[in-house]
Amino acid sequence: MNIRPCLMVVQVLIVALKLQQFSGNAQAVEIWESKELNCALALPISQGWIRVSPPVEMMKVAIRYEAGVKTIALFVVDTPQDGRTLQSFIPKFKKSWFREDISSKRSEAILQIDGRSAHRLMDTVKIQGVEMHRVNTVVIDNGRVYQITAMSRDGDPLTDPEILETIKSFHFLSPGAKLPIRISTQDPANRLPELIGRITIWMLGGIVVIYLIFKANAQGKAKSGKGRKGS
Repeated sequence: MNIRPCLMVVQVLIVALKLQQFSGNAQAVEIWESKELNCALALPISQGWIRVSPPVEMMKVAIRYEAGVKTIALFVVDTPQDGRTLQSFIPKFKKSWFREDISSKRSEAILQIDGRSAHRLMDTVKIQGVEMHRVNTVVIDNGRVYQITAMSRDGDPLTDPEILETIKSFHFLSPGAKLPIRISTQDPANRLPELIGRITIWMLGGIVVIYLIFKANAQGKAKSGKGRKGS
């Protein structure tokens, strides 16, 4: 009996099983890319994730998980005059991000993204009575502040595989050209990093609040429907 054909069949089956296992473990993603902003990231598109329409210009893309309260968003804004470097931006930004009245369990980390210095802020906040865990990775490049943010009700967002892969996927497309700095005419320049932090908090919190209101209304309608059937 010639066993060579049998061995070849077995080898083919092993390869096929490995490919099937790999495809089963691979996460479904959609590549979001902006040449204008010189960046890209991979957003999860598995069942349950839905896109959120950005309510302000500085929020470039956002998604929310339908079945649970967790969100991912990218914010990009021109650097303020006194915050053109990460070292000058972060201290003022933290004053609004790590607000004493809402923020707890804080931690920070220094990292790099494509050779650029980045700063990661992690903490826990309460929104409408719901405890949310936040992570915000801040990097400055060519006149812009980039914030890759995520929130989760289930714990540290970095322990969620889909959130972690999205954050890790963020990258710059090319060195890019230096952009002119736009300065607000309403707020002094030294307050802009704090203002950027407050707007980011409002936008992320708004996504969660909208979900909680929608969920409460849906539950109320369901209970009302059951009550009418019972009567």
